[in-house]
Amino acid sequence: MASFLDFFRISSPSAAKVAPENTDKVWKRSRFQSFIAITFGYALYYVCRMSMGVMKQPLIDAGLLNAAVYSQLCYELARDIEEQDFPWDDDGVKQLQSWLQSRYEAYCAAHSA
Repeated sequence: MASFLDFFRISSPSAAKVAPENTDKVWKRSRFQSFIAITFGYALYYVCRMSMGVMKQPLIDAGLLNAAVYSQLCYELARDIEEQDFPWDDDGVKQLQSWLQSRYEAYCAAHSA
């Protein structure tokens, strides 16, 4: 338990400090980088959330997606992805895409009858 609480302890002062003449420049750059990261992160979340909301209803209306089964599929995929260990580089993303495609095809085959 002590090692867990040690993580939250105040660290000792850093040996490498920003020179006083560069403090303002470094602060402004860090502040801007944080702003851009938060803005793009939220934009990506918003686009993905809105896209799913827009495409879900036409799929349900066309009979391609059952709303009750859809949520179950999402939970199963989330659990399965959590169990998998995909590296987050280009090869890992391609591996994840092919894995999701195979899961989707298996789902469609099971529910097409």
